[in-house]
Amino acid sequence: MKYAELGYNSFLIRTILIPPTQSPAEARNAIPTGSLSASQFSMPMNPTTTIVFSSTDYNTAAWSAGIIYFANGTQSLAITAGNTGDITATTYIYYSEDKSPVIQTTTTPLVATGSGKFLLAIVELGVSGKDCKITPTIAAGLVVSGLTAKSISVGQLDALAVNTGTLTVDEAINVGGTRIKFDGANNRILVSDANDGRLVFDNDGTFKISNSGQEVLTATGVNLAFYFNPATNSIKKGGYEISTTQETYLDLATEHFWTDSSTWTDDAEVQLASVVSLTSTDFANCNIYFEFTGMVDTNGDESHMRIYNVTDGAEVSGSDINVTGVGTANISRVRSSALTLATGTKIYRVEGRKINAGANNANFYMARLVFEVK
Repeated sequence: MKYAELGYNSFLIRTILIPPTQSPAEARNAIPTGSLSASQFSMPMNPTTTIVFSSTDYNTAAWSAGIIYFANGTQSLAITAGNTGDITATTYIYYSEDKSPVIQTTTTPLVATGSGKFLLAIVELGVSGKDCKITPTIAAGLVVSGLTAKSISVGQLDALAVNTGTLTVDEAINVGGTRIKFDGANNRILVSDANDGRLVFDNDGTFKISNSGQEVLTATGVNLAFYFNPATNSIKKGGYEISTTQETYLDLATEHFWTDSSTWTDDAEVQLASVVSLTSTDFANCNIYFEFTGMVDTNGDESHMRIYNVTDGAEVSGSDINVTGVGTANISRVRSSALTLATGTKIYRVEGRKINAGANNANFYMARLVFEVK
């Protein structure tokens, strides 16, 4: 029998053909024990690190000195701090055993992988004036800093809104430092100048604007340039209330008149000759008030005025109002509560008196009906 018939070549080497499927025993016998050393096997590195990455600006990322730890219990040399320099394209930061302790960078992804290498982070260009984006590839022991409000672009926020639908923050979001604060803890929005809070939308619906130099959260009265309170449906400017309703007036007297009578009168002495004819249905959509301006000559006296229904011979309920200020320095205006007119068309007049009989007078300067559109 010739050697070729036994499967040997001219160098007396025979190729052993291994079938595509083998039992464990066949596989063990195919590779003799001791024929391969441990150095011929490649183990995964599975690294962790203490290196800290940070963004310097929109096109530069930096890293601190640190150590890389491997799954087999070994560690790298002390990695030296460094940075990417000004990048012009997406850059890959990687570790290479044969270049340790210097971290390597490349813009070619394939260069960052292979035997004795692994990727640490990917750096992407940011928008000028913002930070670059650093994406780590190993998590344990890795700290990424520099992700602040200025590193987030409008496009990124739009993408976040599309992806999540809702952005939930437990405490607060500050925009422009602390110039605009979305305060979740206190359920309000606060806008500030360089020194003080100046505008606040609060969770009870109130809206306030303070004067310059006044903290809006504590300012009151004239220190508030504007104040809306939905609980009372009132608006104040500089501490003074602004009417939000439409009012019209019917003057009943516009000149100075007086009386020393303690009984109701409309005689010529007090010049109360004004009478009006009013039909109740004409004012169904109005609140009606009576007001006058006046004063008294002496302390303890009172100037009273009222509306009198001449047709029915009765006082209009709630129209009797008075002032007590003494002298022209203390002239004041007083308004009644809402009045109800008698049904139908009636003749009304204004009457006046004082409380104490005597020579001193009750003085009246103006009297009118006020119609407030509901």
